[in-house]
Amino acid sequence: MARLTAAEKQRNYRKRRDADPLRRQEYLLKEQEKYKCDVEAGKKKHVANMTDREKRSARKKWRNYKRDIFQPKFHQFLANETILAQASIRK
Repeated sequence: MARLTAAEKQRNYRKRRDADPLRRQEYLLKEQEKYKCDVEAGKKKHVANMTDREKRSARKKWRNYKRDIFQPKFHQFLANETILAQASIRK
């Protein structure tokens, strides 16, 4: 059996954690507390407390992140649709 990559191990861990509702709830509460501590420590800011320049920068980062996440999925979807369309034409 091949060894698991770090990404595969992480994926498996998250799947097990999210499969148990109690464990997932504990994780979400812990993340919520961590976020509150980060806001209090000044590591993170609410958008309402940001300057206009910080807002533009943060929103640009969010847009680029979403684009980088969804673009490969969209191209894969288009490729699959093209293959299906060509297969139906050939029949």
